[in-house]
Amino acid sequence: MAESKRARKRRLKRRREERKGDVPHRQKQRERLWKRQKQRCAYCRRSIPLTAATLDHVIPRAAGGSGRIGNLVVACGPCNQRKADRMPG
Repeated sequence: MAESKRARKRRLKRRREERKGDVPHRQKQRERLWKRQKQRCAYCRRSIPLTAATLDHVIPRAAGGSGRIGNLVVACGPCNQRKADRMPG
């Protein structure tokens, strides 16, 4: 079944927003993860404000990891940069 014009417009709009950067559903996702991790970085365990929290893929996308919630953690900027696209370990 072909998708409606309205559904196609919504899908394309979301894709454009995702390319621009942080979209509302990503902000909510980051906030949920941040609360789940008790407002701490997954790597150094320091307390971080929500504004400084970044999403990190445990298994990097470059290594075949997904963008699903089970593969994401909240990390502080320095830890996220240090980990880069390496596997955890």
